[in-house]
Amino acid sequence: DSLRSVFERFDLEGGDRVWVDSGRYLDTDTIVVGMKNSGTTSQPVRVIGNTNQPYRATVLARTARTIGSSVFQIAQAGGIHLEALAISNAWTGIQIDTTGKAVLERVRVVACGTNAVQVGAAATMELNRSILEQSLASGLHTFTGATVQVRHSFIRNNNKAGLFFRGGNVEV
Repeated sequence: DSLRSVFERFDLEGGDRVWVDSGRYLDTDTIVVGMKNSGTTSQPVRVIGNTNQPYRATVLARTARTIGSSVFQIAQAGGIHLEALAISNAWTGIQIDTTGKAVLERVRVVACGTNAVQVGAAATMELNRSILEQSLASGLHTFTGATVQVRHSFIRNNNKAGLFFRGGNVEV
């Protein structure tokens, strides 16, 4: 009944794919991705939306933008690959901490209360062909210990900063 339920109920493993059809999916809680439902850096679990309309057809959003809310919280995950999704209406769209490798490919994160994407300590993230825009603080916020690669992406129209660098290694 929801993508959150898939991650809660099933033991996902490297190479598994979760296809999400076109539509607007509102949720009251965060989709939590951790060690038990992620793959590895070379064989991630993949969540794939509508690849024909990657930035707008499959929308995952919070019902209310409450303090501390996020659409995805990825922590202690081996490998996760999000593709062709639109993320919106959260305090932080996607929060990544202590993760082997998270890939955001053709993902649009828009209209968040603070940061579109936040990458914390001991997390590795690749941002490919993605759009981070219209958040009230920054598009991409990195912390000490984060490793981030940004390729062929737009980080635009965020109120305070496109990239808020508090530490780590960011390659653009």
